[in-house]
Amino acid sequence: MQIVLGDIVRRNTRFLYDCVQARASWNAPVRITVEAIDELGFWKNSCRTLNLVGVDICSVNLTDMYDIELFCDASDVGFGGYFSTVLDFHSENHEIYGNWFAGEQFESSTWRELETVRRVLNSYDSFLENKTVKVNSDNKNVTHILNVGSKKYKLQKVVTDILNSCSKKNIGLQTNWVPRTENKHADFLSRHTDPDDWSIEKNVFHDLSCTFGPFTVDRFSTHYNAQSSRFNSRIWCPGTEAINAFSQFWGGDTNWLVPPPSLVAMTINKIIKDKAKCMLVIPEWKSAPYWPLLYKDGGFRDFIKEVIYLPRYNIIVKGTGLKLRQNVENVVESSGVGENNVLRSLAGKMALYIVDSKSENTSKKYFAGFNRWKLFINEHGFSDLPAEPVHVALYLTFLIDKHSSPSVLQSAIYSIKWAHELNGYIDPTSNSFIKFLLESCKRRNGKPVVKKDPVDNIMLRELCSIYQDSSDLLVIRDLTMILIAYAGFLRFDELSSLTCRDIKIYEEYMSIFLSHSKTDQYRQGNEILISKGSSQACPLLMYKRYLGLSSLDVDSDHFVFRPIFRSGGGASAAAKSDVNERCIKRHGRWKSDLSKDGYIADSFDNRISVSKNLGL
Repeated sequence: MQIVLGDIVRRNTRFLYDCVQARASWNAPVRITVEAIDELGFWKNSCRTLNLVGVDICSVNLTDMYDIELFCDASDVGFGGYFSTVLDFHSENHEIYGNWFAGEQFESSTWRELETVRRVLNSYDSFLENKTVKVNSDNKNVTHILNVGSKKYKLQKVVTDILNSCSKKNIGLQTNWVPRTENKHADFLSRHTDPDDWSIEKNVFHDLSCTFGPFTVDRFSTHYNAQSSRFNSRIWCPGTEAINAFSQFWGGDTNWLVPPPSLVAMTINKIIKDKAKCMLVIPEWKSAPYWPLLYKDGGFRDFIKEVIYLPRYNIIVKGTGLKLRQNVENVVESSGVGENNVLRSLAGKMALYIVDSKSENTSKKYFAGFNRWKLFINEHGFSDLPAEPVHVALYLTFLIDKHSSPSVLQSAIYSIKWAHELNGYIDPTSNSFIKFLLESCKRRNGKPVVKKDPVDNIMLRELCSIYQDSSDLLVIRDLTMILIAYAGFLRFDELSSLTCRDIKIYEEYMSIFLSHSKTDQYRQGNEILISKGSSQACPLLMYKRYLGLSSLDVDSDHFVFRPIFRSGGGASAAAKSDVNERCIKRHGRWKSDLSKDGYIADSFDNRISVSKNLGL
């Protein structure tokens, strides 16, 4: 079948294959799962149709046959996507974004990317009906799995749901991998925190439901904060009854309504139009545009039966994310900058630039650490942001009890500190309890650091002599990488990012320009000089051999080679030769002696000289 029909066979027989593999023996009965039955139903309904499709394969390029392009991406915070062509979306935007809840944030990156495709397509399925969508993703796993499926149950389940939804609406699907540089806007949307992602505390809802309910439908929620089994959402999510609550008829239900402030006026008009029975929870904001719709001539309007004032504190449940954008906008507003002021439009960019104060990898690490803290403290009913110092101390005590290493505690402390400073809150980790607990962890759970023995120049000369007559490109490439990494003290990412025009060859030395480095956070660039050697292990001569075999264009932007490792052996050799330590530190771009010394193995003569010179 696959020879005739292609990858669709692999994609739609995954669960059937699992059933066959799970049988006890060759002659044993096969237990068919619900998912496998769905696949059998697909082939029952589609086999004849697929068999009758007559196309001249040679004359059609399927990758060019699409109506709309979708760009999507997922981050640790949330997901986002946009369409390259705005369809007849009326007042809706062609961009979409949302947040992950705690359980989803720790799923694999591939699952989050696939789930993003699923939610974006399902949110606009009625507008995409009878059209072909080209899905662009910067994750190669996503494009591959959408075509052939996956052996992993969770991933295959998402793919099956995507294909079933597309089949119902006759949506064609094409996939395409794009580099991250061409997917920047989708990446930005995936990091956009939804300011309206909040809800009412469960106990407050329960009390109101007992008095005025039961409420049959929650009109403004998501799958992770819905107060009722029936709910509507802004975008598609698992379990939602409808997208866009205003497209539904509210009469006949007892509605639970907690709309975003920007939608309160529309909500009130919808209540009046549908004559809906509801509980409406809104801020007491008497200067808001919606207030005259509720209050007139010294009293509330006739359609309001009862007014209850909730406590000011401990009734709101924050959504996912750091809420940085929302906090920045609140601070800007409290400073006197109104909605119509031109400065208000800068608040969103201000939040984005604040996040960019750290590198992307650092922010990801801190955000993951903060989420672990958030999950812990929220389970016990306390606030994660801002946090009380004693609560952070209790969290660190919990980690020490689990025999966590000092590095785990340091990561937790830095993550909590980062989140608070980012939002302008007082740092709870500056408390003395925190410092004492970290020192206690170092004493109780600390282990000595074990570093690998560094490579020395004797090893490299012997290695090069073995392959001195080799003309194998792979061998010469590997030797070139090893020698340049050794002589230039290069790190993994520094070696991997070298392009042909970054390396200049001169008669007695070679010059390497590093456009970015771990120790060059402001991207000023560094020039590394490597001298011509006198043995077979000369980096300059080996690089020339590599250029001759690979036919690389020395003026191109192509990468020279892929990275292997960063060697500390070059630093050891320099130290043994009595090279000035300040020059060694500068050559390796180390900011402290502690970092430098970690890459230097002292010779026996240097170590024994300490006691020899004591005059004993």
